[in-house]
Amino acid sequence: MALINCPDCNHEVSSSATACPKCGCPMLSDVCFFTATRTKLILMSLCTFGFYYYYWFYKNFQRIKETTGKNIWPFWRALFCPLMAYSCFKPIQDVADKNNTKSTINPVLLALCFFILGYFAYLPDPYWLIFYLSILIISAVNDVAIEVNERLIPDFKNNGEFSGWNWFGLIIGGIFWFLVILVLIVPEA
Repeated sequence: MALINCPDCNHEVSSSATACPKCGCPMLSDVCFFTATRTKLILMSLCTFGFYYYYWFYKNFQRIKETTGKNIWPFWRALFCPLMAYSCFKPIQDVADKNNTKSTINPVLLALCFFILGYFAYLPDPYWLIFYLSILIISAVNDVAIEVNERLIPDFKNNGEFSGWNWFGLIIGGIFWFLVILVLIVPEA
């Protein structure tokens, strides 16, 4: 029995394990998407001012590359996620269709909405806050990916625990959000 590294947390795991004992990442599936619980996804997305999206896209593009063998560059696709969202959403829906899951998404419509909402971040105060509606889009795709993982991996454990880096992001982001709300509420002198 050999030890392998978990693709999510890099913890050493037995090659016969079905999931990482530290983070719960499934180990023995042909198709496994990176997912987070809805609570973790929303909190991390809000507190990191949307940077968690890049991580979510990067991890899913990595999984798509591993499972399909396509020659894609996950880092660059994640960096340009507003433009590349469809190429992430479509494989998730394709696997969901292939495995007869109940949840469905329209990858074209969701990718288009994600693209449009991404540009709301550049609007003046307070209209840039509309950007955060994109959490609903990522959450819908994440839910389908969770259902796929649950169907393919009987003892699937979703990524719901907060690591040290997650807590760091939540605390720093919470401080920034407090300051942003303070600036929006307090009138200029």
